[in-house]
Amino acid sequence: MALLSFSPTPEIGTTSTVTLDKTELEALPEVLADAYFSDPANIRRVGIIFRSESGGQDKPMLFDYSQATPTSTITFSSTARLEIFQFLKIIIQDFDNGELVIDRSQFDPSLLNLDLDLSVPPAPISLLGLLSTPELALWYNTDTLTGYSNLAPVNSVTESSGTVWNASADLAVVPGGYSSPLYITNAINGHAALEFSYVASSSTRLAANITITNKTSDQFQWFFVVNLVSAPGLVTNNNKQGAVAWGTDNFFFTGLNYGQNSEGKRSWGSYINGSGDGAVSPNTLAGEWLIVEIVKNGTSLTTKHHRVGPGTLSRTDVLGSATLSGYTKLTFGPPSNFGGLTFQMAESAFYKTTLTTPQRDEVIAYFSNKYLIPVT
Repeated sequence: MALLSFSPTPEIGTTSTVTLDKTELEALPEVLADAYFSDPANIRRVGIIFRSESGGQDKPMLFDYSQATPTSTITFSSTARLEIFQFLKIIIQDFDNGELVIDRSQFDPSLLNLDLDLSVPPAPISLLGLLSTPELALWYNTDTLTGYSNLAPVNSVTESSGTVWNASADLAVVPGGYSSPLYITNAINGHAALEFSYVASSSTRLAANITITNKTSDQFQWFFVVNLVSAPGLVTNNNKQGAVAWGTDNFFFTGLNYGQNSEGKRSWGSYINGSGDGAVSPNTLAGEWLIVEIVKNGTSLTTKHHRVGPGTLSRTDVLGSATLSGYTKLTFGPPSNFGGLTFQMAESAFYKTTLTTPQRDEVIAYFSNKYLIPVT
C-alpha cells in the first residue's frame, strides 16, 4: 500500500480525492520513534503539504484521523503551471494541538517519494469534447493535416467542428495572386503549424466564407495560437491590416494585426476598421507563441494575448454595429503591404456567441496544455 492514493490521478484542471493509509503512516520510523504519537489513539488529525517546485503555491490537505479511512482533496486549477509539486511536510496533531512535524529532509526518497509530477501535460483532448454546448462554429486544426512533409505547400484546411456549414467553410487559397502557406513540422510542442509570409509578388493567404446558423449576431469569441517568426519591414501605423482577420473580401473589420504603433513599438494587436492602434503586445519577440482571444459582445471588442513574457495583456475597443451576418469572411495571412511579415498559426477556434467563464477557462486550458504556453 502507499501512504497516499489519488483518484483520479492528479492533473492540471482536476480535483482528486486523496486517501491516507493509516497503517502506512503509523509504520513511518519517525512516528514509531515518538513515544507519544506512536499510540494512534493520540492522533487527532494529519496535515500534508505539497509545494510547487517554483515556490509559487502550497497545496495543503487535512485528514480527520477519527475516520476509518481518512480522505481529503487536492485541486490543480486549469491555469496552474505545469511543474512538479514537491512533498513538503507531514504534520501530526493531538487533541491539545501538540504536533509532530516530519519534514521532507527526514525522508529517504528511495523509500518514500510523495512528489507529484505535473510537468507533463495530460494528453490533449478534442475541443469537441470540452463543451456540452454546440457553440463551436469554426475549428481549424493543423493536427488534421496528414501526408505533408516539412515546408510543403498547403492549399486548403478542412473545417473540423462538425457544424452544418456550406462547403466554403474550409480554408482555401485566396484568389487574385496569393499562394499557399507552408507546412511546418514540430513547430510547437510536437504539433505542426502553417507558416504565412509576405512575398513581394505573392503573399500566402487562406480564407473561408462563413455562414453561421443559429448565431448570436452581435457576439462571438475567437481563439487562435500564433507565433511571430520575423518582421524585418514594419508597416506604419496608418497601414495596419489584418494578418488574421474577420471581415469581407475587401474589408478587414477586426482581428489580429502586426505593425508599428503610434509609439514606434512593434505590436500584435486588435484593430478597428483597418486603422486602430491596437497595441496589445508591444515588442513581441521572434519565436514567441501567443494564445490570442478576441471577444465581441455587442459594440465592445476585447483582445487578450496570453503569452510567456509579462503574462496576459488586453485591450478593449468600440466596434459599432458590425454583425456576423454582414461580415462573413475569415482570412489568415498578410496582405500585400506587410513588408516582410512571417508568422505561424497552429490552431483556431471560433465560437458563435460569448462563452461562460468556465467554458472559456476550459478552452484556454486546452490550448495552454497542448502547446505549453503558460497562462497567468
